[in-house]
Amino acid sequence: MRGYYLFPDIYGDEIIFVTEDDLWKYAKGIGQRLTSDFGVVLKPKFSPDGKWIAFTRLQQTDQGTTADVYVVPSEGGEPKRITYFGTPFTRVVGWTPDGRVLVYSDFKTPFPQWRELYAISLDGIYERLNLGPATALVYGDGGIVVLGRNTYDLPYWKRYKGGARGVLWISRDGGRTFEKFLDLPGNITSPMIVGGRVYFLSDHEGVGNLYSVDFSGRDMRRHTNFKDYYARNANSDGKRIVFQAAGEIWLYDPATERLEKLEIDLPLSRKAKMAKFVDPVKYLEYFALASGERIVLVSRGQAFVMPSWEGAVIQIGHRGGGVRYKHISTDGEKVAVATYDGAVEVYTLEGVLVKRIEPGIGLIEALALKQSKIAAANHRGELWVIDIDTGNVQMADKSEYGLITEIVWHPAGRWLAYAKPSGIYTQNIRIYDAATGKIYDVTSPTAYDYSPAFDPEGRYLYFLSRRALNPALDPVQFSYIFAKHSKPYLAVLRRGDTSPFIQYKKADVKAEEVDLEGIETRVEPFPVEEGLYASVVGLKGGKVAWLKYDVEGALRYYLWSAQERRGAVEIYDLETKTRDQLVAGVSSLRASPDGKYLLVKEENRLRLIDVEKKPDLQSRDPGRKSGILNMGRVKVYVEPEKEWRQMFREAWLLMRENYWRGDLNGVDWDAVYKKYEPLLSRIGTRYELSDLINEMQGELGTSHAYEIVPDFEVDKPYLIGGLGAEFKWDGKCWRIAKFRRRSLV
Repeated sequence: MRGYYLFPDIYGDEIIFVTEDDLWKYAKGIGQRLTSDFGVVLKPKFSPDGKWIAFTRLQQTDQGTTADVYVVPSEGGEPKRITYFGTPFTRVVGWTPDGRVLVYSDFKTPFPQWRELYAISLDGIYERLNLGPATALVYGDGGIVVLGRNTYDLPYWKRYKGGARGVLWISRDGGRTFEKFLDLPGNITSPMIVGGRVYFLSDHEGVGNLYSVDFSGRDMRRHTNFKDYYARNANSDGKRIVFQAAGEIWLYDPATERLEKLEIDLPLSRKAKMAKFVDPVKYLEYFALASGERIVLVSRGQAFVMPSWEGAVIQIGHRGGGVRYKHISTDGEKVAVATYDGAVEVYTLEGVLVKRIEPGIGLIEALALKQSKIAAANHRGELWVIDIDTGNVQMADKSEYGLITEIVWHPAGRWLAYAKPSGIYTQNIRIYDAATGKIYDVTSPTAYDYSPAFDPEGRYLYFLSRRALNPALDPVQFSYIFAKHSKPYLAVLRRGDTSPFIQYKKADVKAEEVDLEGIETRVEPFPVEEGLYASVVGLKGGKVAWLKYDVEGALRYYLWSAQERRGAVEIYDLETKTRDQLVAGVSSLRASPDGKYLLVKEENRLRLIDVEKKPDLQSRDPGRKSGILNMGRVKVYVEPEKEWRQMFREAWLLMRENYWRGDLNGVDWDAVYKKYEPLLSRIGTRYELSDLINEMQGELGTSHAYEIVPDFEVDKPYLIGGLGAEFKWDGKCWRIAKFRRRSLV
């Protein structure tokens, strides 16, 4: 079976490489697996005597990736860990002539981007080489040493020519002094010394190929002529060179100038492709209430209708992961889901497909269903209204400053409220009249207004706004800050109605009319203090619920943290003018269309709350008493191979639709897809898929176009705590030699 082969190295007639995230050795046509289910294995390197193999092992936590170095006997055996750096960017580089493992790492550096070289003995004693930021070090005869800076394998930064490109330096005195040796207008990676020349990979002529120069940096020769796929991750034993290209391993002999693709067939398990069930709460993306008896949700891109307490959960749409559903909406009678590629499917709550619509409006970023209409906002900042019966599509509005992501229908189904980005830092609430096509400003575009929600009886429009400017003094920086900047507001929808803060009258029937002329003069704040309000929803009987955060430090939510911010849900009663806290520890909330129920997401569960009854917050058992839903009833069945194909296609589609230039830098993006898509059949793990996606994205020649992987599905490591100082033994005691400080960026 042919796999997707990465990171080859050679020693004599033996080749090591990585596939299925494991380390393999290949000799005389036979492949031997050296590791099994060991996380993600990267960059294996033979020792100078061929007895050991050093490699990097990646593991993942909720806060990111950690990497450390292991060695294993080349004949097979138990891997031995030799570093405990616990940093994201530790990688094996090679070996020193005296048998220590060379690695680069951000260990003990002030920034993760700053990587230096270490030599590590097999018993874990490490030495910092003090060569400055560096990523490669190769030893030759006669005191020749080649040092590489920024010599990364960069499939996603193809044809990069900027200041962070790879550069080679050379020492002719055993590493005591260095001079710049090779600097080309492109990436330089994988320096090697073979037969009195320095070999390396570079894409300075457009595609990654194998080159060499003499020790003076001249007499450049190109040894391969790849035109479609890059040569990557080259290594040598001083005689022959191996590298990867398009998941294959190639062997080059400088003595004969012969290039050969190795036909490697292995007894691969394809374990990572096996179908499985996953936790529906861990992968919960969107949810909404159809009623107190039914919820709709999307978990890991699959859509479900779930009876709240008993009854069978119905999966709607495609099963297994071949299609990813991005958004879901319900009006209590039907449910609509949007696919990753811009289609909309409408189902009954019993799971029967009513209609599939391909409106051709691009990638859908928000969805709202009401009766026979669907409001959909796309990735271009446009807001569209789709008629389910006729398929007619009408653009309602467009923002030049961002996406419209908060949209909601009035109970009568005629008016659509939404928050429109109206400037670089401003956003205002607008209402679209679907009967006339007219748009009305509820608020002026001078503040940041968000989270519109209608009263289920149709009389008020609620929203939040960052305009409560009551500054507090920051005693650290001696400046004023607006730590609490938002408040809830409402707009009275009918001209003759009295403000509910003056006199609230119970509604006999739902309001069917809205007076939009002059509505901006009927906007007023709730009589509550300013705070950090996240979202607001309207409830039956003149009640309003909102989610409110406390002021807290930002470090726990920094960058790619998996932490969800949580706050308290409060209910305000317009009739009694009172406010009560309902539940705390909530990250998001939804209301049912009739306003009788709330659905809140807590740390690892959903809780359904009857607005008229407080749930038993002490109970952790699913049921009506606690309101906790038994999410184990939702069976999310995943076929990884289907998911990987969908993910690959979506990554390609996202670049096509969102790239900063309409002509995609002149790249034939359809041809790029056709070039890389056939390699999917050889992909065996999630990490290999990432490698393929990065190669494909790199064809655009654009830096800072990354794939950030949430989960390689490997074992989590034991985290390592770092000391805040460096210590030295003076013969009597340990003394503090240096305090350490590390930046968070």
